[in-house]
Amino acid sequence: MRETFFDIAVIGGGMAGSAAAANLALHSRVLMLERESQPGYHATGRSAALFSEIYGNAPIRALTRASRTFCHATTALHRCAAGVAARHALCRQRSAARRIE
Repeated sequence: MRETFFDIAVIGGGMAGSAAAANLALHSRVLMLERESQPGYHATGRSAALFSEIYGNAPIRALTRASRTFCHATTALHRCAAGVAARHALCRQRSAARRIE
């Protein structure tokens, strides 16, 4: 039997575990372990945010419509933060690639 060695083991294949494993894999041999049949099955799969003004009964729909401005402002802020993080990760990858060349 052939032995395989890893520098780091990440437990969990949800959003946090997958992101951690991807970043660590830039510089290390990473093993990601997931108990379920698919990644993102537990908290990640159940925490997706959805803004729908037609969901629920009349009081829920009224509350949803009343929160529209807050929801859209928060979404724009998250997109901005995600864009900054993605650009930062891309810069790190390019920098690492230059060091290898």
